[in-house]
Amino acid sequence: MLPSFLTGTYQQYKKDTDNIATWLATTAKSFGYASDLLPDDKQPVQKKPKAKSKSKPKTKKQLRDAARRIPRQQREHIIPIQEFLSLAAYIAGHVKASFEVPHSALSTLKRAIEARRKSNIWFRTNEKDDDSDEGHAHFIGILEEVHDILKPHSSPLTEDAASGDLDVDNLFANLQLEEPSETFINGPGPNRNAAQPAPRIRYQAEPMKERFEMLFAAFSLFNDILKIHGFLQNMWEQYHKGDLDLITVSITSNTAIDIVRRLEQEFFDRFSSARDPEEVINMLFHYKCLLQGVQPDQKPEHDGDIPFNIDMYETAQFLLMDNLTLLSAFADVVTPNNIPIHTPGFYGTYDPKADRIKMSDAQKFQEDKVICTAIFTDFCFLARFTKNIPAEDELTRGIRIMVNDKKLHIWTLFAARLFIDVHHLLRSELDVPFKQLQDLGTKIKDTWAMTVRFRGDLELENWPPQNDMVIEENLIKVIDKWLFEDPIQTSMERVVRNVPIPKGQFRLFRQHPLLCGLFAFSLQVRAHEYGVDYANAWGGVLYTGHLYNAVRQEGYCQPPWMDMEMLIGMQTPEKIFIGGKPTNTDAYMKRFALSMGYSATQYARNRRGEGAVASRMGPRGLGTVGELSNILRDRYCENADLHDWSLDTIEKVLNANYEVNIDAEDDEEEPEPGVMFVNLKSRDKRKAKEHLRKKLRQSAQLSAVEMLYALTISMSQEVPLLSFDYFGLHRSCWSVLRITQKAMHQKLLKYFGPGYLETETQLPFIVGYIFMVASQSQRASEQLPGLKKMLRGAQVGSELLASAGEGLQMLLTSESWSTQMDMQVQKVAWYGRMLFPVKEADGKTPKVSTKIDLGEYELVLEQNGLSNEPQ
Repeated sequence: MLPSFLTGTYQQYKKDTDNIATWLATTAKSFGYASDLLPDDKQPVQKKPKAKSKSKPKTKKQLRDAARRIPRQQREHIIPIQEFLSLAAYIAGHVKASFEVPHSALSTLKRAIEARRKSNIWFRTNEKDDDSDEGHAHFIGILEEVHDILKPHSSPLTEDAASGDLDVDNLFANLQLEEPSETFINGPGPNRNAAQPAPRIRYQAEPMKERFEMLFAAFSLFNDILKIHGFLQNMWEQYHKGDLDLITVSITSNTAIDIVRRLEQEFFDRFSSARDPEEVINMLFHYKCLLQGVQPDQKPEHDGDIPFNIDMYETAQFLLMDNLTLLSAFADVVTPNNIPIHTPGFYGTYDPKADRIKMSDAQKFQEDKVICTAIFTDFCFLARFTKNIPAEDELTRGIRIMVNDKKLHIWTLFAARLFIDVHHLLRSELDVPFKQLQDLGTKIKDTWAMTVRFRGDLELENWPPQNDMVIEENLIKVIDKWLFEDPIQTSMERVVRNVPIPKGQFRLFRQHPLLCGLFAFSLQVRAHEYGVDYANAWGGVLYTGHLYNAVRQEGYCQPPWMDMEMLIGMQTPEKIFIGGKPTNTDAYMKRFALSMGYSATQYARNRRGEGAVASRMGPRGLGTVGELSNILRDRYCENADLHDWSLDTIEKVLNANYEVNIDAEDDEEEPEPGVMFVNLKSRDKRKAKEHLRKKLRQSAQLSAVEMLYALTISMSQEVPLLSFDYFGLHRSCWSVLRITQKAMHQKLLKYFGPGYLETETQLPFIVGYIFMVASQSQRASEQLPGLKKMLRGAQVGSELLASAGEGLQMLLTSESWSTQMDMQVQKVAWYGRMLFPVKEADGKTPKVSTKIDLGEYELVLEQNGLSNEPQ
């Protein structure tokens, strides 16, 4: 079933019509309407016991008679659809001067009408069926009449409310702002006594006959899939243009397949007469063909090539029938112990330079067939690595189920459709995502290798050798095995005998960008977690951050250290400094001591090896960032079977994000080019986010596309944070501590004696020594105000702090050091976003920028440069 915060078209329609029934009944009763179909609210209500017989009353009279035979307290309060007119007419005829029909009532009616109308247009039923009491058109006509009766008794809409839909570029143009409120559901209108409790009786709208109801629900399912498909196409187009990163579109796409699976499951749970996806798809296709007066079978000129009437290609695509015919052909011949080996060129050769727009429908289907057959063998072999593959996508899982259980699901067909569509979009640049994935793997391997070399022979009790082995096993070897070897090809060569196998390495990865994106997410999350653990164990990053803040606060270092600013912005000043940035010498010392996990007595003068004095609170450290990433990590890093769980838990993060980030956008009329993660106008993006927040807060309901949009925005904001290189920042911070210690050695000897530093692993302690001297000297200056006045306001005893600030400023302004000191933000610019390297007409790579809020600064990252703008 769908999670509580998601709703499909059919589920929404059922809820809408039941809400309409409840509102009409309770409102009419409040005006004195008397009918035995509307029982007394004070009577206890119980659900009707399940009948042994499956037969149901078919006419309104039978429905009323059956209802009268059931004791009042056991009735299911079903209102025949024709009764809607009587209720609406009664309300209109007895309306009071102070009463207004709520706009949400009309909005809900219009949404129910629109859902039915789309289905009716698609089926194009004959006139007799349309006019029958059970037909689509009959239901539509009743709802339209109810709307027309009630509309004159509603107040005029404001200009904003009248516009109804959001004008959002490319993504979705039909987000409705009016939601059914509790006032509407519980009736009789906004002017009734607010203290009146909600009615205890709920009413249901009379359903159509089972045949019509199932057809409507099936159409709604595929129409929802079509909307999701259109949204994902837009996401991949934005990735192709460089406006979205590979990880975000891949996570969103795989989550969309999860949603389709849940929609499919809900459909088959509701309609037991629908036995399997293939039967439902063929039924709808044949029905549509007969309605249009054409035969569903293949045309003679395409016999053997296209197993359905190619003139109905658009309908076949809508129902995923084209993908069904392709995958079912494989399902008929493949078994767990028998995988067919594809012979290159057997069905033709894929030409990435061909113009698909100019192809006929038959040629398009043939191209799709070539794409699928060329890679199906690799998919089957990949399915055998399920327990070891770092991140499995839903298409691979669906093919594994197809191979092992001979089951083809609608969500598998949808995943195959998306796989083919990405081919059509990227075409000759299809292997770029895999190159990006390899670049990411190289980056992670390089930063770890540099960290090990940088550390040299240093040994730290908090970082035993076993920790290195964990990183090597779970990260470095995984990168080598999957990105620089080819286990799929190796397996194929080992298993297949006496049959030529397809040539070329990494065929599946080069043709499967979605898998590359999920793999990249898995690597980024693991590298992020290991980097944070390493930085916490050595302490250099956190405590150098304390030193940087102090020298900046005291004015001894003017240029910002953007890597450190980014760290503070990501981790938040409250976490880094335990309660916000300290601004005086006493606070520097106290916050540092708490972070270090030691008491201030640790830094007593002439202390010689007495051992560390621990704080009762223990040491503090950096944390992993990204709520969505933490939710999804087990699924994509541990291959956990959490396909349904992740949807349910994502709700909490999206709700929090849209409460916090709603006012983050500026008020510019036009956005800066290339800055937005999603290609939206600023005003419309803000409007969309307000809409999402409103829906999550008030009705806790999102459509599938709305949920995916919210996920896209939230995920795109986390990806740059995940790509931040904590290993690299550790090396920079440790270098700062080394240089600072050497420059200040004589002064530290003067204050603390030769035992101030017993081993290099204690380098972070020098930050505490600096703060101790500054704090103690500040207290002395306060006790001798004459001395402070004589020194014209100079900070007495800040000698060490000033010296540290001058040294850090020298590094930040040095040509040889400045690039290294700001290396991480530059890496985020072109590794974190994983931008698609499209070219402009002149052959140059366009600038692509993104903004990251760092608190005091707003960091703007660009491909061709780096700029830092004060807020």
